[in-house]
Amino acid sequence: MSSVHSTNESAFAVLSDGTVRSWGANPSGILGNGTTTNSSTPVQVSNLHGVKSLATSVIATYALLTDGTIRAWGNNDRGALGNGTTTSSTTPVQVAGLSHITGLLESEVPPAS
Repeated sequence: MSSVHSTNESAFAVLSDGTVRSWGANPSGILGNGTTTNSSTPVQVSNLHGVKSLATSVIATYALLTDGTIRAWGNNDRGALGNGTTTSSTTPVQVAGLSHITGLLESEVPPAS
């Protein structure tokens, strides 16, 4: 295992093979396994390989891939996934218009009411 990240109710592990496992609460599909079902054991994030680092929030999760692009999944009511829609996603989608990214910064901001 390379690293572990968590939110208030969910956790994520980046494995040495570049894949991600997640567990816990799954609002808006934040676990990334194609469902909104909570999981008490780690499940694999769907269609995600080559993960260099991960950033989590209470509404969405972001993965920096080794090719310098970013994938995001979870709640997208206000466009947090960066894919040009406001449709939430239970699996990773590519953040539009970003390439050659070298790092992610985690910063927890309380969700707006």
